[in-house]
Amino acid sequence: MALNKLAGIGATPYEKKVAMPQNFLNASDYDALKMFQIDGLPGLNQIYGNGLVTGILEKIGSVVYTQSQVVRWAEDRRVHLKYTGVTRASNVFTKAGHTIRKNENVLVSDGTVTEYGLVTAVAGNTFTVVSPLSAGFTVGTADLVVSVLAGTEFLPGTYGMEEGLDPNFDTYVNTKTIVKDSDIISKTHATEILWVKVETGGKEGWFWTLKNSKLKTRFLNQREAKFWLTQQAEAGSAMATAGYGKTIGGFDQVRKGGTSYKGFPSLNTDWDDIVAVLDSQGAIATNMLWLNTKSDLDFTRSIKAETELGYGMFQNGKEDAYSMDFRGFDIGGYTFLKTKWKFLNDPTGLGGLEGTGKVHGLLMPMGGTSVYETDNNNASKTVPFVHAVSSKGPDGEDRYMYIDPDAADKDLDAKKVTMLSEFAPVLAGTNNMVIFED
Repeated sequence: MALNKLAGIGATPYEKKVAMPQNFLNASDYDALKMFQIDGLPGLNQIYGNGLVTGILEKIGSVVYTQSQVVRWAEDRRVHLKYTGVTRASNVFTKAGHTIRKNENVLVSDGTVTEYGLVTAVAGNTFTVVSPLSAGFTVGTADLVVSVLAGTEFLPGTYGMEEGLDPNFDTYVNTKTIVKDSDIISKTHATEILWVKVETGGKEGWFWTLKNSKLKTRFLNQREAKFWLTQQAEAGSAMATAGYGKTIGGFDQVRKGGTSYKGFPSLNTDWDDIVAVLDSQGAIATNMLWLNTKSDLDFTRSIKAETELGYGMFQNGKEDAYSMDFRGFDIGGYTFLKTKWKFLNDPTGLGGLEGTGKVHGLLMPMGGTSVYETDNNNASKTVPFVHAVSSKGPDGEDRYMYIDPDAADKDLDAKKVTMLSEFAPVLAGTNNMVIFED
């Protein structure tokens, strides 16, 4: 008996059992299958949860498509690794036994300063990192922490990752960026592909996903990280010279167009400053707080009491808000809906770094705003405050989530699954947003 149509799945089933980008179930789609008793789902115990760090984009974001590269508008171990005890000589870093790969973005910290870079070469125990800053790296040279949960970056028309990773058992202008990752599945282990049969519109079809591979989780995390962390390279920097760093990430968009708050408000009265900022801008009544765990707890302690709110912005009211782990508070005439953001808590990423550049949370208005498209005769349209602008390929493929299920040589006894995302982060109305950081 075929399964009923699965609501909320973005992929399209295919009439034949063929792995294509269009019928691949990504991580969020796969969650919809948990209601069914499906046999044959062996796997490692996930002692660190599902490993996903996605948050904002998954819950409230959206994707807009344009053809232009330039966007204008008025256990098993953890999925990601962090290395300690790294040394640096200029832009060459050394760490014995590392698995850092070319084209991965990294965060480098000496405990005081955190800086961003792109790996351009790997040789044995060393890896070369270019900085988006014209002055190059300023972090220390010894006992550094390097996190690889910062995204990946590729030039157009290039190959993807040269190496896969084995599972570890122990008028704003922006430019689209490309994130890629790959995994190779031996045809002997073809059972790693899970097939799900569905019935849609009276026709039967097939979905597929990877049962044991961490590719999809790693990729979605890197895409989320790239959306927020990427920095536009300064003219004359090594990154710019190499042709990279054309994209402005979400955090930098808030830093440039919104408000940077040092630390996080710890007292009830400290929120007077936040209310004053909101009053001076769009005065949007309902705002969302995406916070790390410590800031989430600090916020709860700093306000007097939880208030019952209308929750009218959620389809089923308070029930929907709570199911998405949001809690509401009224402060100074504004409604704040707060939730923990896993992206800020992951100890292999921002959650494991301290010092300048550490992000505690983000405040953004709920809903959308009207923008003017400079490439469309200044036509007005309403868009979410946070969204990604992507492209459609020549065959209509979705380049925001493009999967090539078999890009390997036909003589190779393996299947190579490659994922690609091409997008530009767009935060509209950043004047209404606040980033809390050291």
